[in-house]
Amino acid sequence: MKSLLIIFLISLTAQISTAVTKSSESTDIHSLEGQVWEYVAFYYQNQRYEKPNPALHVRFDFKSASLMSLYWYRDDDPAYCHRMAEYRWDKPMLEQKIMWLDPKNSAECSKDPDMQMGRQSRNKLEMVGHELFLYLELNGEDFIYILNKINL
Repeated sequence: MKSLLIIFLISLTAQISTAVTKSSESTDIHSLEGQVWEYVAFYYQNQRYEKPNPALHVRFDFKSASLMSLYWYRDDDPAYCHRMAEYRWDKPMLEQKIMWLDPKNSAECSKDPDMQMGRQSRNKLEMVGHELFLYLELNGEDFIYILNKINL
């Protein structure tokens, strides 16, 4: 009886180990190509906050292995900002160079550093569970955009 219990526990442990391995593989992204991620929350000063304006939509669309767009708009406002960048994700660092700005962008877009032609950036980008964390800086501290994958 004792040996049957030991065999059962070994089998159960192997099944759990396989399930955990498969679960962690599902969150390990090797490529962002073809994926769209939307801003849902942020971390600042070790505190998570849901996005303060539910009408605000910020989308990162990884159109190919090297081309992405950033598009943001509000439900209650016809103005928007849209740009394209070449990118490279050399985990965990995301490098971008802005190469196109939508000529119909709102005039206020030019105030956003991430909407300026030729701007280059390098930021940490990593998967945490099923969320994508984009690390920025605010007042010398980490400001982390939390993104969820969306299906269009």
